[in-house]
Amino acid sequence: MIKYIFCISPGRSGTTYLSKIFENCYNTISLHEPSPVCNDEPMYEFLKGNSNSMDIVAEEKYKDILNKQTNKKIYIETNHCFIKGFGWYLSNYLNCDEVGVIILNRDKTEVVKSLEKNVRSAVSVLSKKWLITPSKKEPIKRPPTIIFNPQFDYYIMKFCNRIQMFMYSNRIKLNIFQRILNKYTHMIFKWYYDEIYLMGNRFKNQHKDISFYAVDINDINNIQKVYKMLDYFKITPCESLKEIINKPVN
Repeated sequence: MIKYIFCISPGRSGTTYLSKIFENCYNTISLHEPSPVCNDEPMYEFLKGNSNSMDIVAEEKYKDILNKQTNKKIYIETNHCFIKGFGWYLSNYLNCDEVGVIILNRDKTEVVKSLEKNVRSAVSVLSKKWLITPSKKEPIKRPPTIIFNPQFDYYIMKFCNRIQMFMYSNRIKLNIFQRILNKYTHMIFKWYYDEIYLMGNRFKNQHKDISFYAVDINDINNIQKVYKMLDYFKITPCESLKEIINKPVN
């Protein structure tokens, strides 16, 4: 019996909407990125190969999950930081045969476009806080290069970004920096999208007892396909579910 459901996603792919779907079902606790989110510095350091901070935060996360699940409801968390950190600790705290993981897909072009609109820069503080950077230890797919190598380029682009921000604050226009940063950001966001799903495949291969379910954002805009997903996890929808299908949430 499934007691916990998580998802794998790069973000900007419908995780908030997915949470709303499960909110409108019986016997579920559906949360979107609840605290501790397990992002920011612990996630950044974990991806670089230093797990000390994530060890502490992940323990806190799973204690909170176990406390919430004691009322016999299915615990559902739609948090795209799962695959970038705390998900790799899952088997230390939960029984894998009681876990479901939704692999939530959205068109790559649409995700990149959304990241460019909302995160804006691959070298911003926001990007470091929520995404994967080229400083990741042993990436599955090699990050793109624009000058020398992925790590060197990343720090050079961060430096260029600071120059650009300084010039912007002083109303000095130097479009060449912005053009380079935009090109670099587009390349990194495309790599990030690929890296997430490659990590997802690796996670799936290492956790054979977990129940995986792949779904596209367009599928969960279709009520019949939503029912099919819920049936897979043996979850009963409320009548109110029909009212939120195919409705934007963010």
